[in-house]
Amino acid sequence: MGFVVVQNGREQDGYSNSEMLQQQILNVSRKKGELQQLEIELRAQMIARHEIMEIQSNYESQFTEYANAAARMQVRFHPPGILAGFIYLFISSSIVLRGS
Repeated sequence: MGFVVVQNGREQDGYSNSEMLQQQILNVSRKKGELQQLEIELRAQMIARHEIMEIQSNYESQFTEYANAAARMQVRFHPPGILAGFIYLFISSSIVLRGS
């Protein structure tokens, strides 16, 4: 039998109290591990989101560059007309759609 502890005016078995404290320590340690894992996952998501936004920005600027170059070449090889107007409208609408 364990020793007796008086707490809040009541007697408690010392071993039971110790076991309860040990269980609380284990619960806190488990929660700490879960929170650390959650922190790692959130940081990874933040880094990935930043990388994706950077890649998307680079892609959009390259797309605009290529579309503008294609339009300039089309105008150079074909006099302005229906095709050049179509390319101009396509580029303009692409820029507007990506900008929104």
